[in-house]
Amino acid sequence: SGTGDLAVTTTGTVTGYAAGMQLYNDTATGGNITVNASGTVTGGVEWGIYANNTGTGITTINATDVVSNAYEAIRIDNDASTGAITVNAANLTGQLDGIHTTQYGTGDVNVTTTGTVTGKVEQGMDIYSFGSGATTINASGDIIGNQWGIYVDDSSTGKDITINATNVTANLLYDGIRAWHRGSGALTITTTGTVT
Repeated sequence: SGTGDLAVTTTGTVTGYAAGMQLYNDTATGGNITVNASGTVTGGVEWGIYANNTGTGITTINATDVVSNAYEAIRIDNDASTGAITVNAANLTGQLDGIHTTQYGTGDVNVTTTGTVTGKVEQGMDIYSFGSGATTINASGDIIGNQWGIYVDDSSTGKDITINATNVTANLLYDGIRAWHRGSGALTITTTGTVT
């Protein structure tokens, strides 16, 4: 609830009965949220890593091996006053989504993953960008979802959507990749593997 940045760095194993990590900038004067997690992070009945930024800064998560047994492996919610969302992650498994972002701020959404990203019930990646920035996804490993592999949705104020992916799978229901683009920029999708 202060006026500065919120930063967490871990190098070992982090396990929570609820979430592995929950981070909140919950005042208008709050700054950046930054997570650097090089060890395994596991959430029990909630998220692996959850960040909620209602301040004025950016949200950045760098993580390797994140698991949620109930919700998303990584979830980020950015309010309208915030800046960019950046995720650099490897090997994510969520009961719902592998990665879920909701961006109402003015910054871009940039998601880069290596290794396998899995959403057991919903999406491998569930990316909502309702602010005024661009959305970029670079996925060099497998993306696996139950409904959609990669789902991207922006608003009329959004800019470019760019998706670069290798192998993307929707196990049961819908599409490997679905992108709803309502903004003013280009929609570009490039794949180098199998999309099903």
